[in-house]
Amino acid sequence: MKSVAVLGAGTMGHGIAEISAIAGYQVVVTDVEQRFLDAASERITWSVKKLAEKGQVKEPVDVVLSRIRFTLNTQEAVREADVVIEATPEDLDLKRNVLSQVAKYAKSSAILATNTSSLPITELATALPDKSRLVGLHFFNPPVIMSLVEVIRGADTSQSTLDAGMTFVRKLGKRVVLVHKDIPGFIVNRIMARIMATACLFVQLQLASIVQVDASLKYRAGLPMGAFELADYVGLDVLLNVERALSERGFDIEPSPLLEQKVKERSLGVKAGAGFYRYSAAEPKARVPAEEADKVNFVDLLSPAVNEAARLVQDGISSERDIDTAVVLGLGFPRGLLEMADSWGIDAVVTSLKSLQVVMGKDWMAPCKYLEDLMAQGRLGRKSGRGFYEYSSHDNDRWETVGLEKRGPVAYVSLNRPERLNAINEKMLGELDSVMTTLERDGSVRVVVIRGEGKAFCSGFDLSYFMVGPSPHEVMDLVSRFQRLNRKIESLAKPVVASIHGYCLGGGFELALSCDFRLAERSAILGQPEINLGLIPGAGGTQRITRLAGPAKARKLVFFGDRISASDAERMGLVDGVYDDGKLEEGVQAFAAALSERPPLALAAAKRAINASMFPMDAGLDLESTAFSMLFSTEDAREGLSAFSEKRKPKFIGK
Repeated sequence: MKSVAVLGAGTMGHGIAEISAIAGYQVVVTDVEQRFLDAASERITWSVKKLAEKGQVKEPVDVVLSRIRFTLNTQEAVREADVVIEATPEDLDLKRNVLSQVAKYAKSSAILATNTSSLPITELATALPDKSRLVGLHFFNPPVIMSLVEVIRGADTSQSTLDAGMTFVRKLGKRVVLVHKDIPGFIVNRIMARIMATACLFVQLQLASIVQVDASLKYRAGLPMGAFELADYVGLDVLLNVERALSERGFDIEPSPLLEQKVKERSLGVKAGAGFYRYSAAEPKARVPAEEADKVNFVDLLSPAVNEAARLVQDGISSERDIDTAVVLGLGFPRGLLEMADSWGIDAVVTSLKSLQVVMGKDWMAPCKYLEDLMAQGRLGRKSGRGFYEYSSHDNDRWETVGLEKRGPVAYVSLNRPERLNAINEKMLGELDSVMTTLERDGSVRVVVIRGEGKAFCSGFDLSYFMVGPSPHEVMDLVSRFQRLNRKIESLAKPVVASIHGYCLGGGFELALSCDFRLAERSAILGQPEINLGLIPGAGGTQRITRLAGPAKARKLVFFGDRISASDAERMGLVDGVYDDGKLEEGVQAFAAALSERPPLALAAAKRAINASMFPMDAGLDLESTAFSMLFSTEDAREGLSAFSEKRKPKFIGK
């Protein structure tokens, strides 16, 4: 496959065209009016330039743009294309008409795809003489940023068409989630619809206010946005249309009166300046006070969505892992919904559903058979060692800020404070130390991977600790504990891999530097910003950066406190591999699997020998921790911390 035709130059169409060109395909974009093509060309040019400025495009901008051309002629656009993607607005008749035109002109070997968020692939395929040629590709908005694509098999889609569609999506650098059966809303929209319907019912029945619902989801469940906040961002008219489309096609949901009223008033969300919240230039984001978070139980708000996800597994629509990937990448969840349910307890989810069904009278709130089966089998989640997933040991019961999952010879250690971007606190230090002790003794584990839940690897040490005014002695003790942890990781008799995405800053970067390998997503941001707080790295940063990158680069990173891209970190020798967004997990799994096949005793000996080849680190670490704790007592450090808390530029005076 070398060429792509995109039919429709709107938001989704031009985004798909852009990522296809970046991936190396020759692209032709078509639409019904020249003004749509001109607008698409301008947006693509602007976007590719922005990506180039961030180092996220491997080739010169003009080379990427040279692969895209525009035409008003559908026949010209599709006749030589290996992949044809219909990306017109969500109108069944319009899409059918476009696909019937495609069938006339596209070559017989071309893969035909439709980008739709809710319309059945099986219904759309009726426009084609050969219905087996059509596959659903649900890209998420904006396609350039969102790494998820739902690949949907229609009732007549052939296996060869499905395989080709998945291969194409992966070549774009996107993460495939396979929807095995053509159902309304696929995965993400069905789960989002359940969350939104539940939230609206809580408000309609006066069980909670809009703010209380959003605060609970945001500050207790750790979601990036509350349900109503997200609805405003998506557009209330868009959500209402999705609910209506789902309902018309047999999904058990009623369009919410709350949404209908807002749409009738033309209060459509952020784009209209008002929805469930009000927006202005001075206040562009919804105000959701954290003190309202305890007024409603977040498990009650999310248990119907868990029920829907479990039903998707039960009915063979998708797997647990794919569903969790979908909500993380498609909805921005800090971790998978089913993984969350395992941590709450399957019994808590079922109890919640039964109570909600009584109060709200909705059949779709009755626990599905899969949940009831899990209960009957005693598979209650982490606390029983098995729920939707299997867990390696009872140790997970006593770890709150750290997760541990074993997949064969590879152990995955997860930093689990996603609501704080996995900022390290005293509890996490202790639990990481405990996990490392457990893994050192576990002879079945050959490789350890450290990763972060949610949107970041680790944003650094939790600065709230320093806001309470600890003494230099207390700071010295804390820093020593952090250093001992990093030394423990560094000397673990098994290879340790840091899987880095999002922010990897301060103490988080120091944690990663103690690992044997650092593999990063291309959009990851790394650095040691402590100097901006009037401090220096305290958990080994000055020592390990110097050893890996040399003193000159160490000075630049530490003296200026700049953040660097994953690509820059790789060039400096601080990162060992960079993967396109959406490909990190797959790359880390392959890397860890290859390591695990090497002889474990030889690996342990090689690690000891390589570590011993470096000059003694203890003296440098002692100097670093002493300097860090002494700096903490300075006026400059207090000013730096205060400025960070107050979101202003610090004024250092040298005292």
